[in-house]
Amino acid sequence: MLAARAVGTFQPDFFVFGTNSLCAFALNLAVFLLVGKTSALTMNVAGVVKDWLLIAFSWSVIRDTVTPVNLFGYGIAFLGVAYYNHVKLQALKAKEAQKKACTGG
Repeated sequence: MLAARAVGTFQPDFFVFGTNSLCAFALNLAVFLLVGKTSALTMNVAGVVKDWLLIAFSWSVIRDTVTPVNLFGYGIAFLGVAYYNHVKLQALKAKEAQKKACTGG
């Protein structure tokens, strides 16, 4: 037999709703500006870094377990981010060198 649930009244908290709405708007604006100034790939890399910070927090504060397989995956992700940064830096240096060559300075 199913127990009857008490019927409560729903009272929306407009302060919480408003602050959550402002946070969501600020997050979307930040993503828009980040992608506009850099690229969508940079947004994905920032997401990887965010995941690392969450994992480090859960390991150090909450004492969640991290297995060798997890560490291997994090290492691969770290190498991917490092390679991405290396390629971006090399492209930036090449662009600066080309700009100097074109202007003669």
